[in-house]
Formats: sequence, C-alpha cells, structure tokens
Amino acid sequence: MTYGEWAMRAEALAAGLQALGVEPGTNVVVSGRTTREWLIVSWAVAFAGGALVPVHAGTPPADFAAIVKAVDPRFVFLENPALLELFKPGLQELSGRIAVFETQCVLTDPPPGRRSLLRLDDVVSDRDEAVSLEQVESLGKSSRDAGNGGEESSLDSPAMIIYTPGTQGEHRGVVLSNANLLFQGRTLAFLLPVTADDTQLLFLPLSHILGVIAYLSAIASGTPLALGGGLRTLLEDLQAVRPTYMVGVPRVYEKVIEKIHSLANDFSVIWRQVFRQGIEAATRAEERKAAGQDVDLASRVFLDVARRTVFPRCREMFGGRMRFLVSGGAPLSTRVAYAIAAFGIPVLEGFGLTETSGATHMNRLESARIGTVGLPLPMVETKTAADGEILIRGPGLMGGYLEECGSVRCALDEDGWFHTGDLGVIDDCGRLTITGRKKNLIVTATGKNVVPSRIETVLQSSVPLISHCVVVGDERSFLVALVTLNQAQVEAWASEERISAEDPEKLRTDIRLYREIEARVEQLNQRFSPHERVRKFAILEGDFSAESGELTHDLKVKRSVVLERHGDVAELLYEERY
Repeated sequence: MTYGEWAMRAEALAAGLQALGVEPGTNVVVSGRTTREWLIVSWAVAFAGGALVPVHAGTPPADFAAIVKAVDPRFVFLENPALLELFKPGLQELSGRIAVFETQCVLTDPPPGRRSLLRLDDVVSDRDEAVSLEQVESLGKSSRDAGNGGEESSLDSPAMIIYTPGTQGEHRGVVLSNANLLFQGRTLAFLLPVTADDTQLLFLPLSHILGVIAYLSAIASGTPLALGGGLRTLLEDLQAVRPTYMVGVPRVYEKVIEKIHSLANDFSVIWRQVFRQGIEAATRAEERKAAGQDVDLASRVFLDVARRTVFPRCREMFGGRMRFLVSGGAPLSTRVAYAIAAFGIPVLEGFGLTETSGATHMNRLESARIGTVGLPLPMVETKTAADGEILIRGPGLMGGYLEECGSVRCALDEDGWFHTGDLGVIDDCGRLTITGRKKNLIVTATGKNVVPSRIETVLQSSVPLISHCVVVGDERSFLVALVTLNQAQVEAWASEERISAEDPEKLRTDIRLYREIEARVEQLNQRFSPHERVRKFAILEGDFSAESGELTHDLKVKRSVVLERHGDVAELLYEERY
C-alpha cells in the first residue's frame, strides 16, 4: 500500500466517522494487533479531528471497560469478533458505535462444542450493533461526494489518550496533543539517518508510545513500513523483509541474541572459539572506547577475525541489511548491546515516557555510547533534582492526565518541569545515564509497566497460605515472586491434608505445599494481563517483621531490604529451566 492509498482510505474513513458524529473533542477507541487497518483508523481519526484512544488487545476486560467509561468514545474499533466478544460486557453502556476490522476470525482454542470460525453475526444480536470497517469507509465516500465535511482540529487539540498504569494500580490517561506527536515524528525523522530507500520492520503494539513514534517518524521521513507478526514470528519476518532498521524493546534483542548463541553452539569447536573470543573482544573494545582509551591490539585482531568469518552468519539473523537498531521502553542490557555491536550493527538506546510523548533522549549514530540513553532531543531541556530525579521540559510534554470528570489535570511544576520519577546522571557531554527508578513501578524487558503492589495485594489477600509477597521482574522477560508463609494457615492446611506440621522447615519445603500455592497462583493469574502474571515463585524461610527490618513499623514491606537480602533467590528462579 502506498502512502497515497493510505491517505485516500484514511480520508474516506474520516468522512464516515464525521458523518457518524466524530468531531474535535470526541474520542475513538481502537484495539487490535499491529495491522494496516489499525494505521488507517489512526490516521482517519486524526483527519476527523478526534482523539485516538489505543488499548492493547491483551487488556483485561474490566480494565477495558473502565477505560471506555472514562473516555466515553463516539466510536470503538476492534480487530475481530473474538475481541468484540471478549470486551462486549464493557460496551453495554456505550453511547457510540462499534466497528470491526474483520467480520470473521478463526479461534485458536475454541471451547468444546463450539465452531472454530467465529462470525460477527455470532456475537451481535442486531446487525446494526456493530458494522465493518468497509461499511464506514463506504459511508464516508458517499458523504464526501455529497460535499459534507467536518471541522478541523488545532495543534493544541488532543490527538491521543494513552493509558498507562500509575503507582497505586490505577490506570491514568495521558493526553497528548497534535503538536506533541508532530514534534516526535519530525524530530526523530531529523535525527535518524533514514530515507525512502530504507525499510522499517514495525511489530510493536500501537497501544504503546514506542510503537506510535516508530510509525510517526517513518511517515515524517517517507520510509516504507513492513508490519511484522510480533515476537513469535520476528526471526522469520527479519528474513522475509530484510529491513534496514527497526525499533524494539530490550526483550526483542535478547531473544535474537539467545537464538544466535544457540546457532553458535552448532559451530565446530574452532569456530565456537572464534565466536566467543570475538564477542569478548568487542566488549573489551567498547569498554575501552567508553573510558577514552585506545583499543588494544589483541581485541582488534580477535574482532577482525570474527567479523571476517563467523559474524557474517550472525548478522544474517537480522536479515542481512540491518544498518542500526533503536531500543527503548526499558533499559537495555549492555551484554546484549555489546554482542549486537560486535556484528557491526549499532544499537541506539533512547529514553522517554508516555507523558513526554515518547523520546526525550536518544543516542546518535555517529556518537552512540552503550550504557547511556544519549543526548536530549532538540528543544528538550533536562536536569536532575537534588535527589537525582530526572526532570524534563520541552515541546513533547503531555497536556496532563485525564480526570474522571473529563477534565485534564496538569502534572508539571510551576516552572514547567515534568518530574519523571526516574533517577539518572548527566555527564560532561550531556549524555544521560539512567541509574534507577524513584517511583514504585516495574518495567519488564518488553517495555511493559507493571504495578507490583496490585499483584502482591491480590496474592496475599486471595491465598491464605501466603503472608507476604514481593513481585520481582524489573528488566526481565517475566515476573517472579518471593513469598513468606502464614504459619497458622499452613498448619491448618497440613492438618486437613494429614501432613505432619511438627517440623516447620520440612513442611516449608514439602512439594505438596508448593503445588497447592502454585495452583492458586495460576488461578489468580487469569485476572491479569500476560505480562502481569507471576510465572515462578520461591518460598522464603521465616516471615518478614519490623524487628528484622523487612517491614516498616506500620507493617509495609521494605522492597529494597527484601531484594538486598533475598535477591539471590530471585536470580535462581530466572536461572532455572524446566
């Protein structure tokens, strides 16, 4: 599809939306995978002057219903009948219209006695209850031919409302204006050395600000977009598309490096040694460069040999044409960045938040420094507070958070600075390095925000055997939990199961107790999105107390103390393979 065809379809759809009541000041919800229909809808909403509210397809129905209630959309677009069926309870009080991209879909795991093919008519009782994307487009063509049009929105009008979890478990709607998004798209197009001769592989969810700015920057630079199938098909997509660059989260690059190491295990003994020495040499070379030192001769020789022999095969895993990669959404492991750089592919790490409409900092191709998130974008000001918190000021800052009453609450201080909640240091060259996070949020390796207190509360309140729970998963691909036992409840359970409770330590390590808690955790996991589910847990010895220093005097868990004392147990959970 050309940019011209994209624009024509978006304009027709915009006219249809306007005919059905979408105008400046109204909202349109869209949920589904990264498809060209999603992109057409997003651009149509912009043409119609409305605000797009992207919602991830994996959002729990209760959270979806809360978002719909908060934004009161004039229109809701869903990918297929299956998603409509899932979210339908939350649409009962919807005053607007519903449309689907696809009027039928195949269920991957249908319940017993149900057909695998699900049609729109199977989900809705009235044909007018939900329409197809094509029907809205057709209406728009007729409306446009009749000369009907809508009012244009201004630069300061809301363009998107992206929901992100807050520190207390609530979801906050971040209101971004047309000016915010134009700044991101145009600035990144200026900084990234790409043209119409390049190809970007786009597979990130478009409900995430990183995916949004990835496609906006491509539009601004006229770069072709190839839409991938996600992490599961990434390696196949890389070979099919052969992109010249892509934007991803750290987990994506970790998976590719894991696959490359697996491939290297099949090399002969000599070539395995060359591969290992080449990676080590590249790491030493980058570390010496960062320290302002010359690269030693041995490193140059080993790296040169590897790049002439085994590394070209590794580079082919990225499609063979990759010029550079962009990483955001969560901190990138230096180990992964060094490995990719060894193959001759620079990784440009950046930093930003939904509240800043995306990137505020990014490494430049000519001066990239692994371990930092680079320099500020043009017109972006950065400083650190006395406690090290990163403060941002610039044209990308959001309008504020959407309140329940529909108003927008400003989140800037009196001088216009946004307090990010992240901690960092700025070097003499102006590069920013992230050192930690002030706010109580976990950011997984896939860039997902997780509020641990929400999960911990559910587990502690719903599993009587658990006394305390600390969820871990920062910069990891999945969550694990460290739990302590409610001894009275455990003894009661043991009595019912006719298990001896005379030796508490023996009971704590009893596999039957572990399986009992595991079954309950698995059941509770269904309440959460996939990235919020606890995949493994460990039962710690003893319980937390204020006397031992793991609880405050008002009985709140001191996460830092628990992780300091029991972090090795969490590490073992990630090292286990079964």
